[in-house]
Formats: sequence, C-alpha cells, structure tokens
Amino acid sequence: MKKGNKRGKYYLCFIVLFGLAGCVGTFSQKQEFESLERQNAEWVDARIRINEGELFIAPGAQQLMNARFDYPQPTKRPEVFYEEAGDRGLLSIQQVSRSSVGEFGRMGESNKWNLLFDPAVRINFDIGVDKGMSTLKIGTLNTRRVHLHAGRGNIILDLRGPREEALYVTVRGGEGALDIYLPRDKGVQLQFQGGSQYTDSEGFSRQGDVVVNEAYDKDGAAIEIILSGHLGPIRLFEETEFSG
Repeated sequence: MKKGNKRGKYYLCFIVLFGLAGCVGTFSQKQEFESLERQNAEWVDARIRINEGELFIAPGAQQLMNARFDYPQPTKRPEVFYEEAGDRGLLSIQQVSRSSVGEFGRMGESNKWNLLFDPAVRINFDIGVDKGMSTLKIGTLNTRRVHLHAGRGNIILDLRGPREEALYVTVRGGEGALDIYLPRDKGVQLQFQGGSQYTDSEGFSRQGDVVVNEAYDKDGAAIEIILSGHLGPIRLFEETEFSG
C-alpha cells in the first residue's frame, strides 16, 4: 500500500512538471505595430504607463504616432486608445494588469515600447515608468508640459532642441539614476524639492534649492524643471548632440 502511494506521487510530479514545461513553451515573444492619425485636434494629451520594461520616446513619425511594441506574454500586451473631442486629442498607452494563470516567465524575454511622434504635432506628456530603462527624447517634440512619475528604473531625459515656447517639466519620485540633457543656448531653471539629490554639474550654478545655467541670466527660463522626492542620483549635461 505504501509503495503504491509513493509511485502515485512520482506520476503526479511528472504530470505537473510536464504541464509546466508545456506552458512555458506555449508563449513566445510578441511584436506589434501601431499607427495613429490626428484628425482635427490642435493639442494632444498623451498618458503613458509602463510597469516594467524599456520605454523609448523620440521624434520620427509623419503621423501622430508610429509605435512598435515587443512584449513577452499576452498578459503584458499594452492597450492603446486615442480619441478626439473638439480641438483636443487624448492618447492613452498603458500596461494593464491581466490574469496570468497558465503563463510562466521565459529566459531572455523583454518588454520594449518604441514610440515615435510627429514633431509638428502639439503634444503634452504624462509618463509613468517603474522598473527598466527609459530614454525620452522630448526636447525636439512640440510640447509645453511634461509630467514624469519615476520609479526604480534609470531615465535619460533629453530636453534639447529648437524651442519657441517655454517648456515646463515635473519629475516626481524615483530611485534610479536620472540624466537630464539640456540646451546650452536656452535658459534653464531647476527646483529641487522633497529630498531630491543633486550633484554639482559644469555650467550650472546653485542658489539654495534652485539651479540655473549661464543662459538663464540673459533670457530667463525657457525650460523650468521641478524635481520632487527623487532619491536617486541626478546629473545635468549641456551638450549639442545627443550621445545616449
């Protein structure tokens, strides 16, 4: 009787392991492309939320947006929504939590969002990132306001580019490294709040919790940045060309 129970346990373990192996092999890396056209909207508000993965935002589209999504499992497929009401457009891209029953991790899986926007479209960003690497080349886009909710990942925020209107940026939270690339010929002012860390950078001077560049004394602030509660290291760079 005892031998029978022991043999049954072996068979049960074999079935479970075989089933797990089958589930792991069922799902492979996915890739999808998304293109969006702007109709009548004069301004577009873009809300982007990625929980874990790599986010890349840059100019390069002749439409409102051209995107490529690489994701490992159906439950991590991003949801894209766009609508217009009058002269305003609303774009939402988010990684929604779904049931992951029957799905298991794979070695080498990746979650990457590559979002290219039309630099002629007037667009504001509300971006939330948690774990992973984010590269945001926003300075060459036609934007006035950027709200960035940072998490544990590292972020490159490139704000360089030709600009006729002021740019207002807020960065809230964050434990990873934050590298900010800024134009040398535009006035920049940064305010550090809530324990945000700052390392002295060449070309910038600090007065209390406010940091400005040399061009600020001539023209005022073309770019205003508020950093609140960012606990990770913050570095400022003034360069002509993007090198990240």
